[in-house]
Amino acid sequence: MSKHSPSKSSNHSPILISTSLRTILSAYLPPIAWAALIFFLSSQQTLPGPSVSALDYLFKKSAHIFVYFVLAWLLQRALHISTSLKPKIIGLTSLLICLFYAASDEYHQSFTPGRFASIYDVGYDMIGASLSVMIRSNVFKTSR
Repeated sequence: MSKHSPSKSSNHSPILISTSLRTILSAYLPPIAWAALIFFLSSQQTLPGPSVSALDYLFKKSAHIFVYFVLAWLLQRALHISTSLKPKIIGLTSLLICLFYAASDEYHQSFTPGRFASIYDVGYDMIGASLSVMIRSNVFKTSR
């Protein structure tokens, strides 16, 4: 074989890169898409919800908890797939990313007409993220 003709090892490299890219995309595309959904919802002047004030409040706070529960779960999944970090570090990293994203999302909301930023909403977001980390750590601890 000449130096310029393709060899087995040179053909293997693109497959390895595409496999790595596929792994990274399958790990990080779900949390990025979910974060984009959160960003989109934050940009809306009004969100659908019950017309009764107490139910509306409960619905919206539950939504904060739910969307950040899912975001933390997807981040933990991505870090588990793509790194060799210990589970506690994965959980902590996911919480820190969620905290940063929740705070930046509230800041972003402050520019949307009819919406306002609330530190309390960041707290509800972190309840969801924390529940996700606690549940995921217990689920994977008992399944090993």
